[in-house]
Amino acid sequence: MTDDGDKKKPILAPSKDHPGDRLRAVATGIAGLAPGGGFVTALIDDLVPTGEERARTDWEASISERTNEHGARLDEHDAQINPKETIDGVVAALAAALAQACPDGLGHEVYEPDEIYALFSDIPQSEIEDAVWELDALGLISVTHLMGPIAWRLRLESVFYEQLDHQVMGWATAQDAAELAQIILDTDETRAEALHENTGWSKRRFNPAFRRVLEEIGEGRISREVQPEYVARYFALMQEDRVRLKRMIRSQHNQ
Repeated sequence: MTDDGDKKKPILAPSKDHPGDRLRAVATGIAGLAPGGGFVTALIDDLVPTGEERARTDWEASISERTNEHGARLDEHDAQINPKETIDGVVAALAAALAQACPDGLGHEVYEPDEIYALFSDIPQSEIEDAVWELDALGLISVTHLMGPIAWRLRLESVFYEQLDHQVMGWATAQDAAELAQIILDTDETRAEALHENTGWSKRRFNPAFRRVLEEIGEGRISREVQPEYVARYFALMQEDRVRLKRMIRSQHNQ
């Protein structure tokens, strides 16, 4: 990332040899010879800082300013890549209901308005629709507008599982993906069915983690076979993929 702040000159440590300090030393010597010179010297020491002292003060101020500037920039960057949102009320209830209703973690299920309304018979439909659009705005679901008696349909996005499963279902997709990646590295197994059996997880838990693992695999090495069971039937594992999986595992362990 490049901006004006990154183009600033480096902040150099203050010099310890200022010409003004030599003049100040002469003035201090003269003051020492005058009657009451000790008092004058004290005034010079207290009220007239040396060039080095002034430079150090300016340097410390520049360091503080630059540190605060970089801190604010890092906070802004973190907010962009790790958005933090709090959902509650009907929105949270709808998210939890959708997480529990999903049968296999594939995100293929499509829900129509009547199915969503039926989840909360005691809540006005307008509030439920507000919750739907709130989840859509957060990128957790996608809503498709339709013409005719059915106004819209929704389905879950992959980020839904990553963001909510650890809160609703009791397992964390990122941790599961790291565990699954380790199994792949240890066994060289690349068939979804065999990996699923190895983990002992439900499909609802396995597929989101498998999807996260496949993000580290080259696209051309992932099976495109259409089937209803897994995110993909199998993939081919190359050395570069192994490195990416290892990096993913390390990243998860460092969190």
